[in-house]
Amino acid sequence: MSVEPENQEILTPGHFLIGHSLKLLPSEDKTDIPINRLQRYELIQRVVQSFWKRWKNEYLTSLQQRPKWTKDKSSLEIGDLVLIKDDNAKPGEWARGRVMECHPGKDNVTRVVTLKTADGIVKRAANKLAKLPIE
Repeated sequence: MSVEPENQEILTPGHFLIGHSLKLLPSEDKTDIPINRLQRYELIQRVVQSFWKRWKNEYLTSLQQRPKWTKDKSSLEIGDLVLIKDDNAKPGEWARGRVMECHPGKDNVTRVVTLKTADGIVKRAANKLAKLPIE
């Protein structure tokens, strides 16, 4: 910087940020341009659907304990709280139930259980249930 008035450089925000003035032209201000609300809504819906799809495919699958067929013990027992997987139900609205009775087959493996739900008593296949990790 010079002491002569004609050679003095104007102090700009660039001096505080990088030590000298900025050489680039400022870009056009786009903060006032409204976002297309329909596109934003569709994006949000896609993110929500993706979340529920991953939750169903990854988390619920991790809850299903699948012991080897060589084991005699079933992973479901009377009194267990389970989530009933239903491909036709809306995400987040899968029914819950409590195992009331186990129905072992001829090979002594439980493949069907009787559940008590909010809507009544139902029978469901054990592979459509996810035991909730409640202790």
